[in-house]
Amino acid sequence: MNRSELSELSDKSFDVIVVGAGINGAGAAQQLVSDGYRVLIIDKGDFAGGATSKSSRILHCGLRHLA
Repeated sequence: MNRSELSELSDKSFDVIVVGAGINGAGAAQQLVSDGYRVLIIDKGDFAGGATSKSSRILHCGLRHLA
């Protein structure tokens, strides 16, 4: 996300900010959105780019990370 895209967020409001876009963050964000919350999900890298991608560099279900 570049600065101009980031500045577009300044006049929006969110109920929840989820930090981390791995399997847990994405799952939490999805549940919150389905419950009617306005959610911003942020990550220092790409979505599913950390532990979730380590099996074969492909997004997988990540069930072992949910415990």
